[in-house]
Amino acid sequence: MAALPQPAEDTVSVLPEDLYETMEPIEGIRVELLGGRLVMSPPPAVRHNQAVWWLVRALFDVAERNGWALLQTTAVHIQPTRDRPQPDLVVAPRGAPQYDDHELYAQGVLLVAEVVSPSSGHDDREFKRDAYARGGVPLYLLIDPQAAERSVTLFRDPRPDGYRSSTRAPFGDEIALPEPFGIVLDTADLTT
Repeated sequence: MAALPQPAEDTVSVLPEDLYETMEPIEGIRVELLGGRLVMSPPPAVRHNQAVWWLVRALFDVAERNGWALLQTTAVHIQPTRDRPQPDLVVAPRGAPQYDDHELYAQGVLLVAEVVSPSSGHDDREFKRDAYARGGVPLYLLIDPQAAERSVTLFRDPRPDGYRSSTRAPFGDEIALPEPFGIVLDTADLTT
């Protein structure tokens, strides 16, 4: 049996979490730690940003009334796994517990939202859904313009093994956000 090649003496091995912990933010690049993978994504497309803006507008009044923050480019620290997804939108009470200057603890946020991009389908639909549930995020809103039938899905009632219930609405229909939101989202604007 041939011997395995040995790393050069000047080679340094770095674990993804260690690298993530020491990285400075990179302008225009989303960096996430997902299941031991360091995932770097370019800036989103215009339609992606329009979907996020639709949600910000829909949530603005209830957030303002309750003193909540609507945050983009903020990572969510999943304590059980130490994953760090960076949702497209995080809704959190002001003063929510922070891991550091760039991350909120998952159990302190009210809702996270992801807009599926062509390259993020598996992570947004499966990996992040399960990670947010393990972290105790009460509500996960998945906006999926990439699915065969474009839709918005609300996942709720998190458990360590996943969300217990979900509601799906095709683009153009309404979907209700339970308390503490207590509002109905009209997805008609997502169809244009």
